[in-house]
Parts: sequence; structure tokens; C-alpha cells
Amino acid sequence: MERVWFKEGFFWGLPVNWLAYTLLWAHKGVHHRRAGFPSWSWTGWEGELSQCTSRPGDDIEYPMPFRAWKIESGELCLLGESSAGPTGGCDPIYAAALTLKQEPTYDLGLYSETQLSSLLFVDAFLFEMQVLETTDDIFPWQNLDKTKFTVKANGVDCLLVCYNEETVPKVRQAPHKLSCLLLDRSYIKECGWNYELLLLEWSRQTSKCEESPTSHLEHQVGELARRAGRLRLMMPDGRNYSNKLQALFGDRNFHTTLLVLE
Repeated sequence: MERVWFKEGFFWGLPVNWLAYTLLWAHKGVHHRRAGFPSWSWTGWEGELSQCTSRPGDDIEYPMPFRAWKIESGELCLLGESSAGPTGGCDPIYAAALTLKQEPTYDLGLYSETQLSSLLFVDAFLFEMQVLETTDDIFPWQNLDKTKFTVKANGVDCLLVCYNEETVPKVRQAPHKLSCLLLDRSYIKECGWNYELLLLEWSRQTSKCEESPTSHLEHQVGELARRAGRLRLMMPDGRNYSNKLQALFGDRNFHTTLLVLE
């Protein structure tokens, strides 16, 4: 099976072939950090997994741009990359993806020798959303519960799904901005768009962010980030859809970034 499906091998337990999607694994129930392993991999946690991946092997109709590197022999080594597929119409994600081509210029001396082997260097879309809870019933077919609730994300009514109850408190501390990697998206007819997000926690925040938790986050190239959970953001199709899409992924909320997952 490994020779057929996982020809590129594994990096800290995740298949290199579909790294962007396999980063979207999720916990089931209580989980704790495991010392000596990276937070972005399931190997870095103790606890049961409810989902080991997103959807590798399927035909990805709307792939997200993504590149990742590891350190090998003291140098950056490309693990894999994918480009964005067109969706047509007014799509800020696809428009931004056309200009995505950053080359990593990391100073590896900033990281300790013990860190280097488990760091994942990523070139992807950083999505930042300010979350305000709302009671609008925008998804009548959904049974809302403690892990699934309606929000105003950047002023747009959406449904937010937390894949684990322990992620909920991090989201409900509104108003504030959540920093996420946008790794996957899918479109469901008569429902709208689903965006799969990897929630991040920063090892160090800028003074601007510390002064105002609702301000625009400005993170530096090479800044360390830890995995804090997995989210799904659902935006219904319908009236003023293009305007809502532009508001959700505005210039101040959505941009390419080079960061390091520890």
C-alpha cells in the first residue's frame, strides 16, 4: 500500500503526497501534548483521533495553493506543493493564488538543533477572522450544538464547526481574531462553500497585537506557530454572495504567508 498510495513516504506520520489535506486531522475527546513531537502532527498528541485526514485520493475540484519544506542536511528541502484551481466568477482566493510564489528565506540559525528536524516550513494562505456570535438561523437544516454555532466572521453570517469540544473556548472568546491556515475548500450545491481551517496559536505575537486583540495581526516571516485545532467555516450561497465573499476574504483578513509550524 505504501508503494502505491504513499510513494513520497511520510513526514512525522503524515503522507507527503497529500500533506495539505492530512494536516486536517482531528481529535476525539480529551487530548494532551506529547513531548518531543511536533504539534502539527498527530504524533505530537496523546488521545484518540476522530478523523485522520481531510479527503486525499478524491478529485479535488477546488485545490488550495500550498507548499511545504523540511530541513534535510541543514538545508530546506521541498516536501510538496499544490496550486489553486479556478472557480470562476469573483473569487478573491483564486485571484490571490495567481500571484503566490514566495521563496523561503529563513534564517535557520533562529531555531535550535532539536527543533529543526520537526519544523514544517509552509507557504500558504493565512486567514484571519474576527468572530462575533449571532443567533441568526442561517442554516436551518443544521442541528446546532456546543461545537457547531452561527457566527459573524468578518461581518458575514457563517456557520462555524469545531471538530473538538476543547477548541470551542478558544473560538468563543469573542471579540477577537483567529489566525488560521486555509487548507481546503469545497462547494455543496444549494448549501454554499465549506472552508477547512487549521487554527493556529503564535509562539510570539507582535506588540501591536498585544495592545489590541482586535487589531490586524502582523506576523513576521519565520515566526513559529503551533496547531490549536481544526475548524470548518460554512458560508451559505445566495443573495449578495459575491459581496459577502469579498468581505470574508478582504485584503486585511486574507494573505499569503511564510510561516513555521512547530
